[in-house]
Amino acid sequence: MFENIGEKIKRLAVVICCIEFIAAIGAAIYCFSISTSNSVFIIIGMGSLIGGFLLSWASSLFIYGFGQLIENSEEIKENTAHFKYQSSIMRKKLPQYGDKPALRSGWKCPSCGMINDIDEETCECGTSQWDKPKTE
Repeated sequence: MFENIGEKIKRLAVVICCIEFIAAIGAAIYCFSISTSNSVFIIIGMGSLIGGFLLSWASSLFIYGFGQLIENSEEIKENTAHFKYQSSIMRKKLPQYGDKPALRSGWKCPSCGMINDIDEETCECGTSQWDKPKTE
C-alpha cells in the first residue's frame, strides 16, 4: 500500500486536477444556461471557467510537487546507501581511542577506490598500496 507513494501522490494530483476542471466546466455551463435574461451570469460563468482552471491547476501543482519530492528523496536514499556501508567499513578499520575512531590519514586503493588505514598494506580487494593504478 505504501510502496511507490510518490507516484501515487502524483497520480492523485492529476485526478484531483481533472475533477476540478470538470467542476469548473459544469459551473460555467450552468451559468451560461441561465444567462438568457441576465448578462451577469455570462461574466460569472467565464470567471468560474477561467478561475476554476487556474485554481485547480495551482492546487494540484503543490500536491504533484510533494509527490515528486518524495520520489526524489527515495532516489537519494537508494543512491547513497552504499556510502553508509563504505563509511562503516572505514570506521571498523581505524583503531579506536575511547568511543571515537582515531583520526589518521590513509591511502586510497588504486583498484576499487576504498580508503584504507595507513597501517594496512593491502586492500580487501587484494591490491597493495604500492601497486600502480591500472590504465586502460
